[in-house]
Amino acid sequence: MIAEVLNHLWQSTVCVAIAGLLTLLLRHHSARIRYWLWFAASVKFLVPFFILVSLGQAIAPTHVAPELLSSSRLMPALVTQSLMVPIADPVPASIERAVPWQALLIMIWAFGALLAVTSWAVRYWRMRLLVKTSNPLPMGMAMEVRSSPGVMEPVLIGIAHPVLLLPHGLVEQFSAGEIQSILVHELCHLRRRDNLTYAVHLIGCAAFWFYPLLWWLGSRLVVERERACDEAVLASGHKAELYGGCILKVCRYYQTAPVVGTSGVAGTDLGNRIRRIMTWRNAAALNVAQKALLIITAATVVSGPLLLGAARATQPPALGPAAAQQGQLETEEEQLRRTPLNPADFDKYAGYYQYADYRFYQFADFPIVARVYRDGDRYFMQDTGQTPVELLPEGFDEMYGKFTATVGHKQYVFVMGPDGHAREMVTVKGGRVDDQAPRVAKVDWDHAAAKLQQRIAAKMPSPGTETALRRQLQGWERRQFDDAYVPYDMVSGAREKPEQLQKIIDDLGPLTGLRFVKVNQQGWDVFDASFSKGTLEFSVAPLSPSGKLAGETYRSL
Repeated sequence: MIAEVLNHLWQSTVCVAIAGLLTLLLRHHSARIRYWLWFAASVKFLVPFFILVSLGQAIAPTHVAPELLSSSRLMPALVTQSLMVPIADPVPASIERAVPWQALLIMIWAFGALLAVTSWAVRYWRMRLLVKTSNPLPMGMAMEVRSSPGVMEPVLIGIAHPVLLLPHGLVEQFSAGEIQSILVHELCHLRRRDNLTYAVHLIGCAAFWFYPLLWWLGSRLVVERERACDEAVLASGHKAELYGGCILKVCRYYQTAPVVGTSGVAGTDLGNRIRRIMTWRNAAALNVAQKALLIITAATVVSGPLLLGAARATQPPALGPAAAQQGQLETEEEQLRRTPLNPADFDKYAGYYQYADYRFYQFADFPIVARVYRDGDRYFMQDTGQTPVELLPEGFDEMYGKFTATVGHKQYVFVMGPDGHAREMVTVKGGRVDDQAPRVAKVDWDHAAAKLQQRIAAKMPSPGTETALRRQLQGWERRQFDDAYVPYDMVSGAREKPEQLQKIIDDLGPLTGLRFVKVNQQGWDVFDASFSKGTLEFSVAPLSPSGKLAGETYRSL
């Protein structure tokens, strides 16, 4: 989040710099033009470029790669979703806990934004109270004019229904020409909607109160809006001497009070302002080159992100992590298939290996034994109750033999014994040891297979699986992610699969029943979960040593 904010700020800062260069170039032209340049730079803080990029992506035709449509390997299964991965080591406490400094920064930001908004709201509320206690003045204006002893300068208050509030006694102390110039000045603020545009700027100030550039930008808006109104008064025929003297006279009552939703006649930077009024000449009109420059700049700032988004939409989509990994594995597989290995040399790795700490089945009624064998010049590994997985040779020496599985992204390292045969098989996943399996005899493989068949024939669920699954489903129903009853990979890894399951359960409605069906050929318990609008079939692995669901799959019935 912080990176996105910093990215947005530097982009907005570039827009402010562009606006500054343009206002410098147009310093001899109307203040109205410079005001709108500064205001456009202010609005940029409220409109991140990624919104325009997303809009460009939405309106552009989306590119669909034909190979993605035709390749079943890269298309996600819509009916059956697997939630099973081997149980990893517990997540370190430093990762498990939320990063405290991020929460602290959010709290500081919220406090600053709330403080800014509250201070503006209080001052504006006080001005509205002055309006309620003021006296109306019949001035024949397009806006309501009132008098109050609580204000020290003429000020236009409000956005939807603006009211011009004059200091008490000002009408009696000023001449008719001076009063008229004040009214023309405030009418200019009204026509320009200055209170509204400045309130929009203050929204950005509240969101990015910690960024000094926005506050400086606000001062430029105030200066240019007052200059624009001064120019309008002088252009309407009022004499510079009379109008300048009127402003100086107002300053006898002047008290600065920059309140959101208000604009006054005295303004800021009085010395330079009076000098500009006394030396005012009609502003030069923009020539063709200057108009073209403004149009090209605006078109570039707006259309650039749109075109970028459209370009991204028409490009072939980048492969996601799973697809990219699949493509990488296919490339590696092609390379590994060319790794030389004499089939006869594989016999020193062939045999049976019993997992010492197979997390999925540690509490099951049967052990898990791996059978490693070859079929001609192809090599396979098969766990108890599982389908065989092909092994591709990767590297060998006198101490180790290394193979990569074509399914499951695992590596199998065989540790050689003194007799020249492998004495242990080590499984590696993600660069980390996943399990160890010492060599055993064929009788152990047969024993494990027999115990698995006994479990299947008994048709009894493994202890705790039904309760854990029920509590998990009830958590989904309440939209509460209770990691005590959710497979470990859904807690520690990406949340795409939990989100998919959450949506499916939301569509199916409340849980109405959970029924044990059988033990499948892998030794997993199969349950039918009935909902008000449908049924899902869950296959649940025996619980891990900590009592958590080790893995599960589901499909629609």
